Order: sequence, then structure tokens, then C-alpha cells
Amino acid sequence: MTRHVRSTVVCVVLLALGACAKPVSDAAVSDAAPTAKPADMVAVARGRVDVEGGLLTLGAPRDGVVLEVNAKDGDHVKTGDTLLKLDPRAADLAVAAAKAEIDQEQAQAAVAAAKLPSLTAQAKRLSAAAHDGAATGQADTEARGALAVAQAEADSAIAAVEVARQHLAAAQYEREQMTLRAPVTGSVVARDVQAGERVTVASGKDLFRLLPDRPLLIHAELGEAFVNAVRPGMHAQVIPDADSRTVLEARVLRVGQVFGVARRSDDPQQSPDARVVDCVLALDGSSLRIGQQVLVRIPRQ
Repeated sequence: MTRHVRSTVVCVVLLALGACAKPVSDAAVSDAAPTAKPADMVAVARGRVDVEGGLLTLGAPRDGVVLEVNAKDGDHVKTGDTLLKLDPRAADLAVAAAKAEIDQEQAQAAVAAAKLPSLTAQAKRLSAAAHDGAATGQADTEARGALAVAQAEADSAIAAVEVARQHLAAAQYEREQMTLRAPVTGSVVARDVQAGERVTVASGKDLFRLLPDRPLLIHAELGEAFVNAVRPGMHAQVIPDADSRTVLEARVLRVGQVFGVARRSDDPQQSPDARVVDCVLALDGSSLRIGQQVLVRIPRQ
């Protein structure tokens, strides 16, 4: 092959390779490692959608058999709404016993109090008689002693009534714990319990998961190289992984003070021991869902 022919072949090959090259799409950029940021950005980080305080998980309030379930997946509940009830019969018996205890102690207190007027009058008469010499000092002393004992018994009976009332309050509290109520207003996103099921506190099983009615947040993993460049109040762009054409507005609320290890990802460029700080951002009205993965970009400001 002549030199001229070889040159022609090389040129054709180079032109073919150039024609096969494709520009990098926005999606490819969003999948790249956050350490490679555009020139007009002070920080780029991976993040996920969350809610302030996170989802609430509710377990069994007490051991028992579920009598009824009053909420299902998708229900919107308000603070104090009943989610489920456990069989309250044992708790009802405890309340009834505590009420009977109060009645008994009050009756004994009434008996003890009834003795006081006559013993008080007798002690006064014997004291006056002893002063006039009409009664012995021993009789006076015995009368005073009897009155003191009766007064102590009356005071003890009153204290016993108060203890019985505390027992009733404790029994009523335990009966109330047989009902699981919504601690906040929000939506039921998961329910894992049925009527007739026996539940225990020790099992640690989540019976309900609630999504509170609170604004959505973004928890972004801010790399060491970006920490000092990001401050609360800065505006940011949030791009969902599932739709790189959507850009949402956000604002930096706070930047963490403690470094942690980055969550594992499929990014081959991520170091297995990458150190990151939690950067929390507020979204300005969004239809994103909890747990959704996003890319956070913070422009120069």
C-alpha cells in the first residue's frame, strides 16, 4: 500500500470515530460523582427527600390482643385519633378494683374520724377535772393518749384514701394505654396489624408508620471539599434522579457539624470511606416523595 493510500485510510477511520462520539446528556451529568462540579456551582451533592423528624413508627402500647383496628393505609389521621384498641377487660377489672379500694379506705377513714369528737370531749373534761383535783393525773394522761392514737388512725386512714386514689389513677392510665392513638396529624403509610392478633411490646414490631404533615426536606451529603463554601440561607437547585429535566428550588437550612460516612451508592468513583456532612435544605412546595433520590446543586451567590 502506498503512503498516499495509507493516509487516506487513516483519515477515513478518524472521521468515523468522530461521528460515533455522543455529547454528554444532562442525565449523565446528574449520575456523575458530586465531586466534579460545574464552574458556576459552589457545591454539588447527592441527597434524598425526607420530612422533619422522619417517619413515625408506632409499636404496641401494651401486651394484649387487638380488639379493633381503626385506620388503614392511606388514611389521614389527626392527633389523638384512635388507630387501634386492645382487649381492655383486664384493665377494666383493675380499674374496678381500685375504685372498690377507695370505697373501703373512705369507710375506714369515716369510722376513724367518728371517734375523734367524743375522745376530744373526754380528754378536755379529764384535763379540767385533774386541774381542779377531781380526777387523777393518770386519767388525764390516758385520755390524752387515747385521743392522740385516734387522731393518728384518722390521719392514716386519710392517707390510705389518697393512696387508693393514686392506684385508681394508675389503673385508669393503664386502661387508656390499651388504645393506640395518633401522636401527630399525618397520613398512614403502612399498617401491619389485624384484629385478633396478639401483640407485645417486647417484639418491637411496627404496627403503623405515619408520615407527619410537615414540610419536606432534603438531606444532602456534603463532601469535605464543599463544607466551607455552603452557608444557611443559600439558594439551591434540586434535580430528581428520575427526571433530570425538572429543577426545583430549595434553600439551605443548616449544615451539620459532624462528619460521617457517606451512604453506599453504585457510583464507582465514590470512595468507600468518603466523609460527608449532613446538609439540610427546605423545598419550596414540591410533589417529591419521601426517600426519593436527588442531585443538589448550589450556585454561586
